[in-house]
Amino acid sequence: MRPFFIFCRINNMANNYFNLTQKGPSNELYSRIISAIRREEELKQARRKAILFLSCFAISAVVLPFSLSILPAELERTGFIYYISTAVSDLNVFAVLWKDFGLAIIESMPLLVLAICAISIGMVLFTLRMFLRDKKVISGYFNNFNQGRLLAI
Repeated sequence: MRPFFIFCRINNMANNYFNLTQKGPSNELYSRIISAIRREEELKQARRKAILFLSCFAISAVVLPFSLSILPAELERTGFIYYISTAVSDLNVFAVLWKDFGLAIIESMPLLVLAICAISIGMVLFTLRMFLRDKKVISGYFNNFNQGRLLAI
């Protein structure tokens, strides 16, 4: 009788431990996979925004001081400041000769330097606006960067 008992016991263990019927994945597995994919996509988007922010900020930070230092020298060199000061100091002459003063002021404007200065100021304002609007996303990227959880670009 003992061998039959051992056979039944082994057969019962085989049915319990080596069940070959395949069970489906848990219900939470799909939601965890989707949330992990979304988190990686958000991290990739945050990385792109951070790189764009840093590059724009670096360019504008380098160009802005140079353009602001060149602008007064160019205004003085071209005589623009002289025409403006003459127009403001002697309004009677300016009122009589306003067409000539206007043309001289327009001709003496350093347009290239003004354009470079306006573009660099615009880039600074754009990067500040982008940083303040997406501060949460960019700071989340840098927090993940500090914790070493970033993938290669």
